[in-house]
Amino acid sequence: MKVVLASFDPVPAPKGASAHILANLAALREEHDVSLVTVGAQPLPGERHIVVSSAERNWLRRAVEFGDRCAGIFAKHDFDVHHVRSPFEGLATPPRSGLVYEVNAFYSVEISYHYPRTIELPAVRDKIVRMEAALLDRADLLVTTNPVTAQHIVDRGGRPDAVQIVPNAPSFEPVGELSAPSQGPT
Repeated sequence: MKVVLASFDPVPAPKGASAHILANLAALREEHDVSLVTVGAQPLPGERHIVVSSAERNWLRRAVEFGDRCAGIFAKHDFDVHHVRSPFEGLATPPRSGLVYEVNAFYSVEISYHYPRTIELPAVRDKIVRMEAALLDRADLLVTTNPVTAQHIVDRGGRPDAVQIVPNAPSFEPVGELSAPSQGPT
C-alpha cells in the first residue's frame, strides 16, 4: 500500500514531534511503501522525503502555503492512504482517499500558547476549529496517544468507533499509593 505521512512540522528537528514522526515512518515502512512530506530544509537521506520550505514568517500564512503545496503533491501522486497531523495538510487530501488523522493536540487549542496574539483574533481560532471539525468528520481513522485526547476527539465530534489509541511510550502502572513526604515527628 502506498502511504504518505504528511505533517506541518519540521523534520528532522530537536522537537519531540520530529522523533514521533520518524518513529511512525519507521513503523509504517515495515509494511508499506511510504513517502514523507514535512516542513524543513533538507530531505532525510535514504528516504522518499519531500521537504516544503517557505520564507513566509507568518505562521498562519506558512500553514496555508504548506496545505496548498501538499494539495499539489497529493494530486501528482496516487497514495492509497494519507496519514496527516494537522488540518492544513489534512484538508488538502483528495476526497474519498483513505485518511488517517493523527491528533496529538488540536491547533485551535495550542495556537494561543505558541502565538499569544491570536487571542485577539477569535475568527482565526474559530476557522481552525471548523477545519479540525471537517477533518474529524472526513477521517477514516483518528489516532491519538492517550485516552484524554481520545475523549476530547469524541467530545469534538469524532466518531468513537474511528478512534484508536497508540501510546508514545510504555505505560507504567502505579507502584502503590503516593503520599506526601514526611514532615518529621509531630
